[in-house]
Amino acid sequence: LSAKTIEITDVMRAFPFDILIVETVGVGQSEVEIVGLADTTILVLVPEAGDEIQGIKSGVMEIADIFVVNKADREGAEI
Repeated sequence: LSAKTIEITDVMRAFPFDILIVETVGVGQSEVEIVGLADTTILVLVPEAGDEIQGIKSGVMEIADIFVVNKADREGAEI
């Protein structure tokens, strides 16, 4: 996370919002700083995020509170 993201989140918390959403872009295995800022962490994955991808994304998958499957109309998305 950039320092500005942390600063603006602090400013936004001064307002009476019930929910603040902070979107991160392209987080990787070592980019898990969001867990220190957010109360709840949502990880959005595509159906192809199977065993091979889990190894690559192992760090970020361990911090997620909620997992969302995006593009669920793709082949292999059946539960």
